[in-house]
Amino acid sequence: MNKQQIIAVILIGLGLAAGTVLVYQDQKSRVKIEKREGIGSVHFQKGDGFDNLKAVDLVVSTGDPVSGYETSISSISIKAKIGDPDEEFSFVNNLSKPVEGIVIDDTIEKTGDWTFPLNKIFKKDGQYYLEFIAVNTAGSGFSSLVPVRIGTIFIESSVVEAPKITIVSKYTKMMSKGKPVIDILPK
Repeated sequence: MNKQQIIAVILIGLGLAAGTVLVYQDQKSRVKIEKREGIGSVHFQKGDGFDNLKAVDLVVSTGDPVSGYETSISSISIKAKIGDPDEEFSFVNNLSKPVEGIVIDDTIEKTGDWTFPLNKIFKKDGQYYLEFIAVNTAGSGFSSLVPVRIGTIFIESSVVEAPKITIVSKYTKMMSKGKPVIDILPK
C-alpha cells in the first residue's frame, strides 16, 4: 500500500466513525422527542384588574425551564368551567364593553401567527363555560420555556375575588408541531 491508499483508508474509517456517531445522535434525539409528553402547561392566573373588573389570564408554556427542553406546538384547545353554578357574571374587555370570549393579548395578536376558530363563553344549565381553540400557523410553531399570556378573561362582578376557573382536562389539549403529533400536556 502506498501513502495515498493509507490516507484514503484512514479517511474512509474516520468518515464511517463520524457517520455512526451522527446516526446514533439522531436516534437519541428521536427518543427524546417521543418522551416530550407532559412538559406543556396551560393554566389560569390572577391578572391585573381594577375596581369591580376582575382579570384572569390564560397562560401557557411549552417546555420545562429546569431541563431546558421545549416543544413547538401547533394548537391549544381548552374547555373550562367558570365559577360555581348559578353565579352571575358579565364578561367584558378592558374597557368594560361586552365580549363573548377571551380577550387575546396584543402581543400574541400582532404576531399574525395565531387564529382562534373557537373562543366563546356561554352558560348551560346555570354553569358558565369557556371553549377555546388557538391554532399557530407559523411553520415552526410556537414554543416558550417561560409562561406566556395568550389572553385574559375580564369579569365584571361585585364579589371581591375573580371566580375560580376549572380546566376540564378531558377536553384540553396542547398539540405538538412536529411528527409524531402528540398532546404535550401532563396526563
